[in-house]
Amino acid sequence: MLGATLALYATASISGGHLNPAVTLAFALIRPDSFSISKLIPYWVAQLAGAMVAGIINLALFHTAIIEFEAKNGILRGSDLGIKSAVAFGDYYSLSPSVGGWVQALFIEAFGTAFLTFVIFSATHPSNASVASSAVPLIVGSAIGSMIALLGATTGAGINPARDLGPRLITLFAGWGSASMQGAWVYIAGPLIGGPIGAALADLVLWKM
Repeated sequence: MLGATLALYATASISGGHLNPAVTLAFALIRPDSFSISKLIPYWVAQLAGAMVAGIINLALFHTAIIEFEAKNGILRGSDLGIKSAVAFGDYYSLSPSVGGWVQALFIEAFGTAFLTFVIFSATHPSNASVASSAVPLIVGSAIGSMIALLGATTGAGINPARDLGPRLITLFAGWGSASMQGAWVYIAGPLIGGPIGAALADLVLWKM
């Protein structure tokens, strides 16, 4: 939440501060006049690259702590149960007793992202004079924090394909192997489905009333 808020304050005036492929897709589809779809792939590449760098930094910072955690809990990195230490990088709904399967996980990720984009598009709508542009990063950060508080115990509230996939790719080559990619598609598809839906509800329903 705090990280996203600071990142938005740092980059919003330069790139729009999307930080999230699902948000970028929503802008390309729902507000094509303000964000050209031709920018979609370059933004996605940049977002994924940034997330991978974050994964490398995370590994460098906590490498020793992760090894100690694995040793203490008998976790064999690279095995299916090795994802118990990979959660320091990505989200794994399979570890949550609150999630019955991929269908529920997909819905949760889509819902969480839809809520996020609904808030973003409502807060940034030209007709919404009650929100100052300087307040948008705080509002978006609060929306992210709300979804983490509500959904974190289920899927981990990824609600950002790059944030989940980028660090996963680092774990893929850092000893966790293919096991680290368990359920990865849910954290890509869910947000990409939910993002445009939330944006459409804000721009085409709420602010069309």
